[in-house]
Amino acid sequence: MADQAAPAQVASLPLFTRAELERHAHKLVGYRGYSELVSSDGDFSHYRRFDRLNAHVTLMLQDEIVELEAQLEERELEARKPPRQNASHNGAFRSKAYKDRKAILHKAKAKLERYYAYITTYIRLRNCAETTDRERESLKQWQMNNDQTIHENERGYLEKEDLIRTVPKDPNPMRDLLVNSSLFRSLPFWRPRHHEGQLPYYVGEDSVIYAEDWIIDLCAKLLIVALGLILLLAPIWLLAYLDELLSKLALVSVFIFSFSALLTALTRDSLKTIEFFSAIAGYSAILMVYMGSTHK
Repeated sequence: MADQAAPAQVASLPLFTRAELERHAHKLVGYRGYSELVSSDGDFSHYRRFDRLNAHVTLMLQDEIVELEAQLEERELEARKPPRQNASHNGAFRSKAYKDRKAILHKAKAKLERYYAYITTYIRLRNCAETTDRERESLKQWQMNNDQTIHENERGYLEKEDLIRTVPKDPNPMRDLLVNSSLFRSLPFWRPRHHEGQLPYYVGEDSVIYAEDWIIDLCAKLLIVALGLILLLAPIWLLAYLDELLSKLALVSVFIFSFSALLTALTRDSLKTIEFFSAIAGYSAILMVYMGSTHK
């Protein structure tokens, strides 16, 4: 029995060098590599909403329905003209006199379904969050580092005002503050060591900053806890060293204002008005009770 040839193995590495990749990025990377980057993280899922074009299309669809509405009204007026003794029945869809109006209604139904579906889809897009400057700059930086990958005429969408992110993002202002901080990004403890081959073939090892999400989330939580403890403990200790009532009132007012500002920054629009003022009232009550107990 003849020996069978060993099956050919598919090469796991690209058959070109880094220098060739940089010179011919438009051919070796192109939209395939760019699509891989965009789909790799929700922060890169940026697409245009086309607000002005959408309004133009919506008005066109609306006008088509208005035209059918006018045709139907014209048929209705025609059907009411004398002689009134004829056999036509305007209250019966099954009558022959209603045949042309039914045809208009069927056309209107199809256009209304298309019109409503189009508007509903656009409303969902309107609810998508707009992209942040940092998220845009990340993609712009990639395009700058890979200048020949995407044609220059097709990069301009990142400059448009109607750019949205289609992947929802949990609001975490403290996390965003840390990520946007150049000082925090320079710290080594939250950046893990990456393994060789973890990056796509078209991304250089020195052009990517790795981050452990759980470490960033933990830092954000610890910072929030620290700020909360400071706002609770600092006024208690400071009030113990003040004797004048006006000084105590000024100190309490400063900390209440600081608590309100921190609460606004951390919750943004997630708290209802009544919940916001309830939290401030509770914090104020704690400070006022302690101030009353320390005032002689």
